Amino acid sequence: MGPPRGAVLFLVILAAGVGAAPPVLYWLVFDRVPQVAPKEAVELLRRSDPPALLVDVRPATEFQTSHVDGASNWPFGSPAEVESGELPAAWRGRTLLLFCNSGMTSSLALRALRRAGVDNPMYSVWGGMQAWVSAARGPEQESFPQLRAASGELTGYPYLRASLLEQWGAVVTGFGIKPFYMLLSVLLVIVLWRQRAVDLVALRWGLWWFFIGEAFCAVNYALFGEESLVAEYLHSYGMVLCFGLLTYAVLEGMDLRIVRFSDPDQRCAALGLCRGCIKHGHPACRLQQLFVFAIAAMMVLTLMLLCAELRPVSYNTTIVGTPYNYTHFTQHQLYEVRVCPLIALVLFGASLVALRPVRSVPWSKVLFSAGMGFFGFGLFRMLLLAAYVDNLFWFATWEELTELLLMVGVSIVLWLFSASLLRGKPAP
Repeated sequence: MGPPRGAVLFLVILAAGVGAAPPVLYWLVFDRVPQVAPKEAVELLRRSDPPALLVDVRPATEFQTSHVDGASNWPFGSPAEVESGELPAAWRGRTLLLFCNSGMTSSLALRALRRAGVDNPMYSVWGGMQAWVSAARGPEQESFPQLRAASGELTGYPYLRASLLEQWGAVVTGFGIKPFYMLLSVLLVIVLWRQRAVDLVALRWGLWWFFIGEAFCAVNYALFGEESLVAEYLHSYGMVLCFGLLTYAVLEGMDLRIVRFSDPDQRCAALGLCRGCIKHGHPACRLQQLFVFAIAAMMVLTLMLLCAELRPVSYNTTIVGTPYNYTHFTQHQLYEVRVCPLIALVLFGASLVALRPVRSVPWSKVLFSAGMGFFGFGLFRMLLLAAYVDNLFWFATWEELTELLLMVGVSIVLWLFSASLLRGKPAP
């Protein structure tokens, strides 16, 4: 009942396969429509003849709370207007810039208008209000139309003054802590390079994907101002693989080195708690039954993510004299609390099915670990956003500190148990 041959590689391929679907689907549905960046939209509003029209397709309640001055509200959920293909007379022949919170609803609205026969030049404003607020930070704000509040007053764009602690904390975490734990993850991969035990191989792969994900995070900041959805997806997916592979490393390490459930020649550590052992013909395994409950419990907990609300947030600040925007795009939230839990549910369900024959327990562990990768990452991000949605500095800071603690924790475990983990075999 030992681990299946190539289990770690299978886990990586499995997770990579199911993880490739979300970005491809997003590209097919949302990115294959004409889009303009917020700055380009502002230029069209000011320079085109006749001027372009900003059409806000958010619900009327959201529009009334705050909207870009001069925008017209045409909620996407107005089927009579969309299906008729008729536009107000003042809109005919004008370029329409469709606008929402994230750029997704506006892309769907553009597709609907095209199907309805509207032939105006039309674009979806990329990133919606979240990217619009980001583009309007610093000196650029003067060229952007102001926001109009529910009271009718013109207001500036959302701005949160960062304290000195927050400003220098952002600098230290971004340019000190992050490079340090990335370097540490590479050193750990080197330390584990020649290890062949299944748990250490899984750990090495997990650390390697952790580094790859964080590298894409750094690239997103340095080259794209943290607005590349592809780079952030690759960052997130590196974390998903890291969570899954580390889960498998822990499960396999506990089994191989402590419990010895899968080794037919070793006495299981739980034998004293059981009335018999499946290795000796007993019809049921108490540990397997406990694992069944654990999988079922994780499936229930996964529903917690699916019940989480999406929280569009974007505001500007200043970090050590530099204009900066904090946002957590709705696209990322959809991946974290919709796509990840759905994939996790499927993998947990497959893990449960795989447990029916006891000799399939190793495959069940692989599937369970893959599910934990998606669930763990989604839960991690959901908790951070729920706690710090009003001040994303702490969202980013605690994410970096948690990742630092993860790398330090792995280092401590390898150092404390190096004699048996790195230079020997599991004790009999």
